[in-house]
Amino acid sequence: MKKFTSLFLLLVAVFCLSVPWTQKAEAARIAVLPLQIDPAVEADKAKDADTPDYGALYWELAAMLYKYPSFDMVGDDDLAKAVPAEGLKKFDRTALEDVANKTGADIVVVMRLDKLREKAINYRYEPMLDMFMQGEFASLNRVTGKYYHTDIYEKDSIEEQLTVRRNARQDYFVKNAKRYMKRAVELKQ
Repeated sequence: MKKFTSLFLLLVAVFCLSVPWTQKAEAARIAVLPLQIDPAVEADKAKDADTPDYGALYWELAAMLYKYPSFDMVGDDDLAKAVPAEGLKKFDRTALEDVANKTGADIVVVMRLDKLREKAINYRYEPMLDMFMQGEFASLNRVTGKYYHTDIYEKDSIEEQLTVRRNARQDYFVKNAKRYMKRAVELKQ
């Protein structure tokens, strides 16, 4: 009887662990609009070979943060129909709602990069780099009803020795863009 009871409990445990008890959630459709880069930043890219491709970094971040099981990214063809070639003029709520309606997206993310520069400071005890990033970020989350808009003015100083083997502007852009892109999908209201 003892063996029968333990076998029965084992079968019940296997059944409980193998049968899904909840419904699967549908992936939220997210529209990540192309990064709008100021022509002055593009001119810096043409002058300096070490300047990274910020648009490619932006798309890599989007692909990393908004993976498929949780998010379904809107395709380029749908975005091209919904957004003009020169990008959005204003990042207000109505413009993002218009993009969301045209693409069928639940979440819309858009970012503009106006300035990203570094300045060497050698008069301190340790040589430092002053990093400055200016732009604009907006997102609309129709799942939570949350609209987020901010002007980006980020300034930071890092030791110049830390930048010998890596690109400081690239790291600084990725750090700040990632922080803002994560805010777009927060579930808090």
